Amino acid sequence: MPATMRKRKAPSTTTIPSPRKSPAGTQSTFAAARKTIDEQHVNQEASEPSDQLQDALEDSVDDGVNNELATSDSHVEERLGIVQREFYPPEMGNARCAMYNNNELPRPLQVLNATMKDTAAARSKIKVGEAVVHWFKRDLRTNDNRALHLASEKAKSKGVPLVCMFIVSPQDYQAHLTSPARVDFELRTLQIIKQDLAEKDIPLYVETRENRKAIPAHIVDL
Repeated sequence: MPATMRKRKAPSTTTIPSPRKSPAGTQSTFAAARKTIDEQHVNQEASEPSDQLQDALEDSVDDGVNNELATSDSHVEERLGIVQREFYPPEMGNARCAMYNNNELPRPLQVLNATMKDTAAARSKIKVGEAVVHWFKRDLRTNDNRALHLASEKAKSKGVPLVCMFIVSPQDYQAHLTSPARVDFELRTLQIIKQDLAEKDIPLYVETRENRKAIPAHIVDL
């Protein structure tokens, strides 16, 4: 594509605004999380990987150079940080895809469904402890939330309190290339949810864990 036809975006200068009023004891938690996430997005905003990728591919084709930049999408994506190998393994090879298509290997969803079926009886016998915990992830709402409803009903049936939690994971935001605006939206939503749940005497605990792989074990240990 000729240089005159390319449209380049102006460098982003977006910064996350300061939080609105929040319940006592929570503003520092949200502010610390917002600061951590904002710092991790500085290099991401400056690099503009999508524009760089498009320009690199176009220049390569225009020049007629049949090199790695033109023929290896993964190489370009890894070099520009679009695919982050510290979070994602290499793409599945053709041989493994063929094994799935030929039913030589069970698909991950089939393994999950089979495991859920095989463990249903044992899981139904697990005794409720001192509380029922609902782990908020991306579904940040208190209305029309099936998981939250089931957790609430379970707590009522067993006569124990319902406790909610949310884990702020900077590595998850980085792995999914989450924009600062999206992170800020989630943190503000958490402040509102915390207030709504408090009116029902349901606590919402929010904390930051740097190592995303350690989150499940941390929750079990709580």
